Amino acid sequence: MEIETPFVHLHVHTEYSILDGATRISALLKKALEYNMPAVAITDHGNMFGVIDFYEKAMSVGIKPIIGIEAYIAHDSRFSKKKWEILNDGAFHIVLLAKDVNGYQNLMKLSSLSYLEGFYYHPRIDKEILRKYSKGLIGMSACIKGEVAYYILKNDMKKAEESAMEYKEIFEEGDYYLELMDVGMKENKIVNEGLVKIARKLDIPIVATNDVHYLSKDDIFAHDALICIQTKRKLNDTTRWRFESNELYFKSPEEMKKLFKDYPEAIRNTYNIAQKCNLIIELDPKVVHLPHFDIPEDYENADDYLKQLTYAGLKERYGELNGKIKERADYELGIIRKMGFAGYFLIIRDIIQTAKEKSISVGPGRGSAVGSIVLYSLGITDVDPLEFNLIFERFLNPERITMPDVDIDFEDTRRDDMIKYLKEKYGENNIAQIITYGKMKTKMAIKDVGRVLDIPYNTVNEITKIYDKYNEGYTVAEAFDKIKQLRELKEKEEKIKKLVELATRLENITRQAGTHASGVVITPEDITHFTPLYWEQEKKSVVPTTQYSMKNIEKIGLLKVDFLGLRNLTVINRAVQMIEKNYNKKLDFSKLPKDDKATFKLIQKGDTYGVFQLENDGMRQYLKRVKPSNMKELIFMISYYRPGPLKTIDIKELIARKRGKEEIKYPHPKLKDLLKETYGYMIYQEQIMMAANILAGFSLGEADILRRAMGKKKFDVMQDMRIKFIEGARKNGVDEKTADKVFNIMEPFAQYGFNKSHAAGYAVLSYRTAYLKAHYPAEFMASILTSFIGDIDQIVKAIKEVRRLNIQISRVDINSSDINFTTDGTTIFYPFSALKNVGTKASETIIIERQKNGKFKGFLDFLKRMNLGKVNKKVVESLIKAGAFDSINSNRAELLGNLPTMFEYASKTKKRMEQGGLSLFETSGKDYLEPKMIPIEQWNDSEKLMFEKEIYGFFFSGHPLEKYEEILNLITTHTIDKLENIKERHWIVIGGVVGNVKIKKTQSQKEMGIFNIQDLTGEIAAVAFPQTYEQYKNLIKEDEYIIAAGYYDNSREKQQIEISSLMNLREDFRKLISSVTFNFSEENIDKVDIYESVAKKYSGNTKLYIKYRNSRNNYKLLSKMGIDVNEDFFHWIRENRLDSSIEVSVKRILPQETNGRRKGNYYRSFSNTK
Repeated sequence: MEIETPFVHLHVHTEYSILDGATRISALLKKALEYNMPAVAITDHGNMFGVIDFYEKAMSVGIKPIIGIEAYIAHDSRFSKKKWEILNDGAFHIVLLAKDVNGYQNLMKLSSLSYLEGFYYHPRIDKEILRKYSKGLIGMSACIKGEVAYYILKNDMKKAEESAMEYKEIFEEGDYYLELMDVGMKENKIVNEGLVKIARKLDIPIVATNDVHYLSKDDIFAHDALICIQTKRKLNDTTRWRFESNELYFKSPEEMKKLFKDYPEAIRNTYNIAQKCNLIIELDPKVVHLPHFDIPEDYENADDYLKQLTYAGLKERYGELNGKIKERADYELGIIRKMGFAGYFLIIRDIIQTAKEKSISVGPGRGSAVGSIVLYSLGITDVDPLEFNLIFERFLNPERITMPDVDIDFEDTRRDDMIKYLKEKYGENNIAQIITYGKMKTKMAIKDVGRVLDIPYNTVNEITKIYDKYNEGYTVAEAFDKIKQLRELKEKEEKIKKLVELATRLENITRQAGTHASGVVITPEDITHFTPLYWEQEKKSVVPTTQYSMKNIEKIGLLKVDFLGLRNLTVINRAVQMIEKNYNKKLDFSKLPKDDKATFKLIQKGDTYGVFQLENDGMRQYLKRVKPSNMKELIFMISYYRPGPLKTIDIKELIARKRGKEEIKYPHPKLKDLLKETYGYMIYQEQIMMAANILAGFSLGEADILRRAMGKKKFDVMQDMRIKFIEGARKNGVDEKTADKVFNIMEPFAQYGFNKSHAAGYAVLSYRTAYLKAHYPAEFMASILTSFIGDIDQIVKAIKEVRRLNIQISRVDINSSDINFTTDGTTIFYPFSALKNVGTKASETIIIERQKNGKFKGFLDFLKRMNLGKVNKKVVESLIKAGAFDSINSNRAELLGNLPTMFEYASKTKKRMEQGGLSLFETSGKDYLEPKMIPIEQWNDSEKLMFEKEIYGFFFSGHPLEKYEEILNLITTHTIDKLENIKERHWIVIGGVVGNVKIKKTQSQKEMGIFNIQDLTGEIAAVAFPQTYEQYKNLIKEDEYIIAAGYYDNSREKQQIEISSLMNLREDFRKLISSVTFNFSEENIDKVDIYESVAKKYSGNTKLYIKYRNSRNNYKLLSKMGIDVNEDFFHWIRENRLDSSIEVSVKRILPQETNGRRKGNYYRSFSNTK
């Protein structure tokens, strides 16, 4: 009896054929098991993103993984980046499968080159490199977009045969197949008949495939939605591109055999191909492919060299080495030697050393690496692990062999320089960054599917807001089941029901590829021997990225280092440079005192705007209450101010324990020394480890495994560890009940405990930035401001802090400004490059000319000395509006009005000089007589401010709202800078100036308004939907002063207010003030005459009450006189310090849900509006 040959799917697109394939790997393998398939292939479009996950999961369930891609092959050269009249994207398809390691490496090479060299619409290879890298590969002719199929459909059998023959010769004998498909398309029959004819004529085998794009037949609609998301079209768009087949699912062997019953050899060949493919990928993280590092000839090996460097560094750090230091160093070196990681440490040292030589600021260390005395001795970290009792095993655990992980912080503007250094040191082909995959998370799935279903934006937005409000980590299905409003919406509307169905199917599917913020891979040879490469085409990085994720890079044993670009280090470096320039003093942070009084005073006051890790409003409040006074307490604060500890540890109890007003309680007396520094609480992960060591005799390696199990809730491991912990504690004199109780205390702490080594590294950086702010505030704030160039909101906040610190900030000045913010120690100078339309090149041109030939003496002198190609008329116009020429001519209107004439004269003069007909100091003829400035009246203050706002992005030398400041403080609920503290949708009332107005049309062609509102503290986006816009469009105009009421929404990337109502600030604010009350008592009765004169001066229609209070009675009377509550009235009150006894009654602006009813007034003492 003949044994039936199994069928194997060899052409399968997973979700890593991004926004094209909808097959999830786990579900695919589950289905393959159901069908008793011995093997299955992965063939994503041009990439190998999913290969390691697919390989690992397939091996784990006993299915042979076949690794491949469906490549795009250029009709001509891969370097030809142009459309072909026959194929718009200039590429055919071909399926490539790896038979063995050689084929796998060639596949990686081809996929890499398709991105690095051949990308045009798609990552493309060509026949030149396919020939070069064909060994170990099987080729299949692909779908109807394959070259052979294409020519068959063109009825050009001669060309089809030539193409087939060419491919046959490219691959090894018997390794090229013609691919038969029957997915219900009319072209399939034509192509299949042609392919069979060619196969018989040229002796090429045939194979049956199904071009799988989704798992089940009922996934067709979800897949169609996915295609719409990719192409940005709607499902109801009849003109859109769509798949012409409904049959691209993972068919059963029976279905495939039935389809190809006339070609049984095509079914047999699927199994034959699977038999040929026997690739083994090494996935052992213990096998590490470290790059070669040259060590001096005097040393036998890397371990000896590392030991010498360590001891040299220890002497530099500590001076005399005591037994404790030597013991710790030798212990760490022994583990490093045993694990074979000496080369890794030398590589990291070289990177840090090079950065310092290049004057690139490096962080003091982050993560568990800070716990290593070897790294401290090598200058890789700047935190003494002995001083702060940091544990090495938290970094490198001898009982859990994994690669060490040293994260390195560089100043953000120099990170790319360090990657370039690695290219030079280890070879351009041996360096890559690491890919990341963005998933279609729940909210994204709802928004994407809502868009393609053509559900109104407002409806989808409302759904995501409800989801945000009640979300407890719900999936789409759970959210629409458990959240009442969403459940009712689904039951009521068919389209929402469809949204839930499709979003559920697409939720968490891979949506896009990106670049990891920090990960960099270094390999001992060409990186494509280990991982294929990808290069994001829209924003190419310094080096390509791996196609394998960070997790999978570790599995294949590659060296990964984390290069993080940290803005705070750039701030520190720039501040240090300015300090050196201003005071001829080079700051060396390693020699700073660690207990500087001014620094800790600043921290205790919560004066920590701009201070690393301490500038959050909540943290500042806690700093004021807890008042850390040394580095250990600062490390504690950084670890404590996190959701877990804040929720678990009562702040009042903590402060009482710290101040000795409440006894510190310990889980066990033996833990007193361990927990004393954290007032009896377990805050650090290292304390969990040490507790296990002290009470139960765990080695620190075992304790780290326990910590990880607790943190990741690995209950099976924890149960085993609990038994071992109780047994160890019993041997150590602790009874079972107490041991069990301590274990239960440790468990929740382990889940949110903070890495003390990481906190120590952070604390050092916090201290350094606080030190700079305490001692060199002008230099520190100038550096902060430079780091925010390009972000107006942050610049506005920083300038507010500058002014709070009583540091002068000067507007842009043609004779003193630079590219960045600079300072002389007392005044900060605004830079050219932060202005609209100016930019770096124009700034450099101005500065270089000023340095070379001295200050500019006048406006025309400036124009005559400029390269007017780089400093064009638009640049000069911006400089005038910004007040850059005020020091040589303060009439900005006059300069702007005369600019065309002056610019033309300067331009002609320069041309004549360049032609050799005129020197700089000569004039000749009528055309070259120096034009005279035509007098023009100066702008008023309001005009000047508006032009400044246009160029600076905010009101620089004043603010038109300043005269309304007291009024706004009374009638609004928030200033814009405080909105970021609101965590959910919230009703707010704000006041400000309208700007950046854009009128857009909805799908139903109704107008809506999108604009910004700027108050004295910042700016926020606002949106008025059609109904609201129609009602208030007369107020949604540039430079209009408004009071805006609506819902603040922070669920979007950019926070905004959804407008419900608007009022004209200048004309309507009086409507919101019900009454004014003058309060008298025995203490201020002598001021009655002053209040009477105020009432007469500002007589009006708002009710005025007189309230008198003495030791016996209170009286409140309605005055016959009313008050005109205009801006001058409030300003006069403030100026004359009469505000402490004035009370204002303000009407509430309420949401429409209250039907416009005002639930009474609320009262504000005028003195509380400061």
